[in-house]
Order: sequence, then C-alpha cells, then structure tokens
Amino acid sequence: MTSDATRLTELGEIDVFKYDGDLDSIIKYFSVVKEDIVFHVASQVVVEHSVEQIDNLVESNIKFGLHVLEVMCELLEIRENH
Repeated sequence: MTSDATRLTELGEIDVFKYDGDLDSIIKYFSVVKEDIVFHVASQVVVEHSVEQIDNLVESNIKFGLHVLEVMCELLEIRENH
C-alpha cells in the first residue's frame, strides 16, 4: 500500500519528493530546491509485523529520515561556507 501525497500540494507552496531508495536522488533534489526547512511526514506502519517486515520498517522510518537529515546538514554547511 502506498500513500497518496497529491493532496498535500493543495496546501500551497509544498513540494512532495518521492524517495526511490537512492541517496544520490536526495542529494540532487535538495541541491536543486535549496530548502531551509524540511518536514518528513512519511512513515510505514504495520500494526502486527513479521520478522520479514523489519528491514522495510527500518528503511522507511529510520534510514530515510537520517538520509534527509544528513543531506540537509551537508548542503546547508556548503551554502554557509560560500
């Protein structure tokens, strides 16, 4: 099941980024949009999970958020030093 983020764009100046699992795509995206603030509102929820689902839960709920944070910190540091 996937989320439908299209309604978020109805709120105004909101850009929705769909992560494809590639860290380079996040770097490229944030290099272009140059945002100062990011809200990561996506998550994967499984009420009763199995052992096989743990990797996906960690990937979507922890790893992606850390990737966004790391890229934002790196790009903000580059902008501040130029």
